[in-house]
Amino acid sequence: MRSALRRATAARRRRHKSGMPADYAMVPPFPRGGWNAHQPPFPETAPTTQLTTLPSGLRVVSQETHTYMSAIGVVITGGAADEKAHLGTVGGAQLAEVCAWRGTRNSSTADVLKRAEACGAYLHANAQREQTLYCIDALRDKLEDATQLLAEACLLGPDLEAPGAMDEVREGMDLVFLDATQDARVRENIHAAAYGSSPLGAPLLCPPSQLHTLSPKTLADFRALITQPQSLVVAGAGVGHDELIELAEKHFEPHL
Repeated sequence: MRSALRRATAARRRRHKSGMPADYAMVPPFPRGGWNAHQPPFPETAPTTQLTTLPSGLRVVSQETHTYMSAIGVVITGGAADEKAHLGTVGGAQLAEVCAWRGTRNSSTADVLKRAEACGAYLHANAQREQTLYCIDALRDKLEDATQLLAEACLLGPDLEAPGAMDEVREGMDLVFLDATQDARVRENIHAAAYGSSPLGAPLLCPPSQLHTLSPKTLADFRALITQPQSLVVAGAGVGHDELIELAEKHFEPHL
């Protein structure tokens, strides 16, 4: 009896030193199934990727993941290299990225951010040399508003003709160049050294010496170049395929 008590006391002391409660039997057990005990049941088969090409040439790709959040993006086969090859300009691709969520001719930046907040959305845009991406993650029941925001960001863009708008954008791009990480600067120099004056040597970050050449027409010409229906893919995860087709037809095709 005494040896059993000694063993129990020693075990209690070890648990106390390790941070475990002395009387761990009083700690309520964790619910079986954890946080997803009430999650809707998953299908018996794994999700599949579905692809539909609309009559305009716009492609719609989706995968139903049965989650509470949905992600919708637009992948465009065009970027800084295409701008240099076809337009002979530099900075339009970065301009499209910087201006993605700055509003449209019908709504201000504050309006866009307010609508995004109402969707529980995370906004993202990225321009590379051979592709451009716009993406929005939103609550599943707010897909209608989220898709409209995405289409406006990709196809309409802000009103850069407004007084001071272009100067504000140039200042922002200048700060982006100055704040670029060392890795980003090294990659820019590697591309310039490897590809020289060819399209793939085009910079992703507009040099400060070229900022004065940017204008509203630079952005308009770049958008017109890359936003052809056959160059766009509307992709979604956590959304039904038929629903995504309907959203693409409603919010994207009228602007193409």
